[in-house]
Amino acid sequence: MISSHYLIHAVTLLIIGVLVHKQFESEKLIGYGRLSAGSDTPEGKEDLFSREPLPSDNFEKGATAGHGREEIWSSVWCGGRNVSDRICLFHSLCYQPNADQFVFFIGQDSIVENLPELDIHSAVLELSSVANHNAHYFTFITLATSASAWFDTVWISALSLGLNRFKPDNLMHVLHDDILPLHHTLGLISNPVRKTGKFEVQMVFLEGWAPGEYADLYSAFSSLRPLFRENLRRSSKMTCFRNIYLGLSKATVWYQYGFTEPQGPLLDRRVTSREIRAAARYIRTHKGGRLAEKLQTLHYVLLSRKENRLILNEAQLSQNIAREFNVKVIHVSSETYTLSEMIALVSIAEGIVGMHGALMSLALFLKPGSVVIELFPFGVNPNHYTPYRTLANIPGMELVYRPWRNQHAAKTVSHPDRLPELGGIRHLSNEEQSQILSETEIRPHLCCSNPSWLFRIYQDTVVNVNEVLELMADARQEATDANVTSPDNAISIFPSMVQDTHCSQGLSSQGEVTLSISWSEPWNIPYLNASKLHYEVLVSEENREDHVKYLVSGTKLTLPSVNGERNVFLWIRAVVNDTLVGPFVNMMDCHT
Repeated sequence: MISSHYLIHAVTLLIIGVLVHKQFESEKLIGYGRLSAGSDTPEGKEDLFSREPLPSDNFEKGATAGHGREEIWSSVWCGGRNVSDRICLFHSLCYQPNADQFVFFIGQDSIVENLPELDIHSAVLELSSVANHNAHYFTFITLATSASAWFDTVWISALSLGLNRFKPDNLMHVLHDDILPLHHTLGLISNPVRKTGKFEVQMVFLEGWAPGEYADLYSAFSSLRPLFRENLRRSSKMTCFRNIYLGLSKATVWYQYGFTEPQGPLLDRRVTSREIRAAARYIRTHKGGRLAEKLQTLHYVLLSRKENRLILNEAQLSQNIAREFNVKVIHVSSETYTLSEMIALVSIAEGIVGMHGALMSLALFLKPGSVVIELFPFGVNPNHYTPYRTLANIPGMELVYRPWRNQHAAKTVSHPDRLPELGGIRHLSNEEQSQILSETEIRPHLCCSNPSWLFRIYQDTVVNVNEVLELMADARQEATDANVTSPDNAISIFPSMVQDTHCSQGLSSQGEVTLSISWSEPWNIPYLNASKLHYEVLVSEENREDHVKYLVSGTKLTLPSVNGERNVFLWIRAVVNDTLVGPFVNMMDCHT
């Protein structure tokens, strides 16, 4: 039922709509662009938002504004229990550019499912995968269906997905917060088109950022050119979506950044390597460069920084790694390689070595059994900053992680005169500066502008080469001992339930009462390359809490004599090659 509160807002917005209504001129949305968030072009800057329209087959023209139009009825269906895990499908949801707000037209045919009654200020869902961040809440305004007659519209007919990118200028945030959730969400709402391998979904980025340097990475997921909020703002018509999903799945995220408590792994993380490697394969297929195909020798990737947080003896470190382990070392940075090339090189590397930073997120493209060596400047405790350690330890990733920490202040170069966001501290009082300089370890803190953290993390470091080589040797040995051979080891393969279970009472040759149990092997045994097969049978008598386990090589079991009449409960499962364990069949209740 629609509350009177909704209707009051509807009437108010209708009056505003009449006052601001004007004759619209444009018939199509403006195309792809690069202007940063905001409606005005900065003085002296070229307006980089293209005037080229998007492909016309994605759009339908709305009728001319006036009372004779077909009315718009909005509906919404939501999944999830609360704002944080909710994803909603909206039908006929519209965006009003003059107000920079979404409009939900309410009428007698509107459907509102699994969405609590809201007031104008309530959040419906989160557009980002980063939970509980108020900059990414989605809200809409309600109007009566009759008000839709006052607006000229342009319709987007393709199935759409609206979301917020969290921080699209930082590779770690791009991959962890956007790309992995985007791939998982697209898989939930659509299927890739066979011809292109891409999803035919209109992506709509609503946070207001410019496309950015990683725009091509996002674009790889759809055959349709993405829309940005600025595109919607610049249209002189109301943009309406026939069907648009809003929100991102949080099933693939593993880390929180310290907005309400010091940063660390998510306690309720559910992700496994299966989701991560599926997204990584998709990205390699659609964005992976071909540079790596020329490499015929084993190699490590040394992640190089060019402006700050430098490894001051990088050449020495590289030469010693190459000589100690007889491998090629490739120095990779965003200044020397494209993202596609970096992904390709990391995908076939034996491991990566690098200073803590966004490029370490490329570890998600490493093959199982690879080594990850993360370096930390003086004063930065590796146990407090663990996004990449957490990634390496996700079930099935099979990455061997080792942190190295500079323990010697003499081996570091700090930059107190830089801008505060790059570690400068000259803007602070003398007392605060002295406190920071005297600290040998940063205390746990919240994101994102703690001056002690910024001062220490932007230091340059002379790395202790011998210590790093020892860590690498230990990690390489662990990787060898693990003997990881299959990148798909996170996908569980196991026998199904046993079939045709039966129990019957009989007599032994000595005339004692026995219980005979029989079953058939699981139907999928012929497909499991089973060199060995046995069964576990658990037996528990009525009114007893313990049980007895029998290991049986065949499909029959005769239990020892049972004293008196009673119920016996049985569970049976198959075990293949001693490691692939099937589920127990539903409990059998046998009466003796």
